[in-house]
Amino acid sequence: MRRNKKADIQQVFVYAVSVIIIGLILYFGYKAVAGFINTEKQVSFVQLKTDMERKINGISGEYEAFELDSFLVPPNIKSICFVGVDSIGDQGYSVTSFFNDTGTKNAIPLIEDSVKSGVKKNIFFIPEGEPIYVDKLKLEQGKDLLCFLPSQGKICVKLKGLGDSAQITAPPANVKC
Repeated sequence: MRRNKKADIQQVFVYAVSVIIIGLILYFGYKAVAGFINTEKQVSFVQLKTDMERKINGISGEYEAFELDSFLVPPNIKSICFVGVDSIGDQGYSVTSFFNDTGTKNAIPLIEDSVKSGVKKNIFFIPEGEPIYVDKLKLEQGKDLLCFLPSQGKICVKLKGLGDSAQITAPPANVKC
């Protein structure tokens, strides 16, 4: 039986084109899914920052009011640290708290440098995320830094209105948000 070389070449060509097309579909599909995931992370981060600013500024004008708030934290954020506005620009600022969390411990020099140099940033997202500044944020007397580790994708904080600012603290251990 005689083989048709032209038919064999056409069949190889069809297979080669099929492999290329399938490869391109997989490549662009992967790029699209990765883009969607990245966009979702960015949207979650912007939502977190907006919620924090809104809630802190909202309660700041209410003297002695308090509320427990939870904030949804994107999975790429391992801890969130707060610095009171009174500390910004303090050349002697030094974190005295001990942190078991390695990511937070590694970020302390960055936070200290930012505070000492007077950069208006007082909420830090570790290990990634642009820090933000909320001008009405205060910590308890004697606290230099307050950090929260997300649990089940959120952090829970206690906000207390001081009339012209808001104080952030950890909620009591027995309270669930």
